Amino acid sequence: MKWVVRGNGDVHEVDVEPNGDGYSVVIDGRQSIPYTIASDLTFSADGSTHAYLARRGPHDGVLWNGQRAAVPAPVQGTLVLHPSGKHWACLTAIRGTGGLHLVVDGLPSKRFDMDELTAELARSRADPLTWRNTATAWIRRWVEVELTRALSRD
Repeated sequence: MKWVVRGNGDVHEVDVEPNGDGYSVVIDGRQSIPYTIASDLTFSADGSTHAYLARRGPHDGVLWNGQRAAVPAPVQGTLVLHPSGKHWACLTAIRGTGGLHLVVDGLPSKRFDMDELTAELARSRADPLTWRNTATAWIRRWVEVELTRALSRD
């Protein structure tokens, strides 16, 4: 599946394609090593920065402009880039904590409050049959907001 990413003049041809027993991310003809899983490919608003979740063997992580950060059990659908493209965040299931946590630039941060999500869904006027889509969008928005908050505290 090929697609083109455009942002402020930058145009990229992007693909996630089978490679042996796994998948490779191909950006502008440059192919990554094969991963068991490669997902959540995202670009910054200007198209200059990219990131994606990847698993190779038992190792999970985030690939950000070719740099790998170990992130155990990242949650698919939650990877976001800061508008500047200089920072990223996602949710992870940290073993032994019984919940999800925000990871900012590879460092564990704030715990994700599932009660807050449940309350938001209950308050929303979304059709319960579409709650999955609503919840996914709300969680991504929460990660974006918390990334901005974490960076403003630095």
